[in-house]
Amino acid sequence: MRLRQTQEPMAAHRFYPRVEVRWLDLDRHQAQLESAMAVLSDDECERAARYRFGRDRRRYVLVRAALRRQLAAYLNLAPTKLRFEYNHAGKPRLAADCGEAKISFNVSHSADLGLLAFGFGCRVGADIEYMKIDLEFRSLARHSFSACEQRQLRTLEEGPGLTAGFYRCWTRKEAYIKALGDGIGYGLDRFDVSLDAAELRLLADRNTDRELQWKYSELSFRPDYAAVVVADALDYQLHTEELRMQSVFTQSNSSIG
Repeated sequence: MRLRQTQEPMAAHRFYPRVEVRWLDLDRHQAQLESAMAVLSDDECERAARYRFGRDRRRYVLVRAALRRQLAAYLNLAPTKLRFEYNHAGKPRLAADCGEAKISFNVSHSADLGLLAFGFGCRVGADIEYMKIDLEFRSLARHSFSACEQRQLRTLEEGPGLTAGFYRCWTRKEAYIKALGDGIGYGLDRFDVSLDAAELRLLADRNTDRELQWKYSELSFRPDYAAVVVADALDYQLHTEELRMQSVFTQSNSSIG
């Protein structure tokens, strides 16, 4: 099946399955920090306070507030009215009293970029990583990749190809684990992804005998970042858009839409 992608904004609830992606430059929006803090819950503020470095704390606040704003816009609620529930691995979902709309969501941030993904009619996972070039890629792979993925990595020569292949594998594995919501206890060596940019399906999952319906979409924001979303649908519409937080945080806190 073919992945349909559109760059024109649409009413997300009309199209199933559909994945909406929002990305933002976190360091560009420090002026919105106070407005961002105002929409967070007490437990989110407490978690933000636990960050050791101020830069990491600010980035968490901006991403979490952006998540609340975007979900509030979908649900026509005030962002402060949203409540989250968490599963055994800490994955959040909307509480039942936030309306009947079933929206899956996932967030990720690395260095100065944040990524938010929303699934309509599908589960969704997302990951973004700033690509450091001075890592021991093969050594790290032995601890985090499956045997199949390590074999793929060994075919790559040192240099840009190895770096891109490592991060493609890393982000795809992270996105899948996050979509499932089971954490690393699921077993990083229990499923296989492809290091080939042209192969978008999940290759194998030895934790299930069900037919795999997961498909990846690689995202290109900046050349020094690797980013991906995955959804449990083989033919979903994808819409990507940069989130302009200046306009997001000038909206009223009392209502959306």
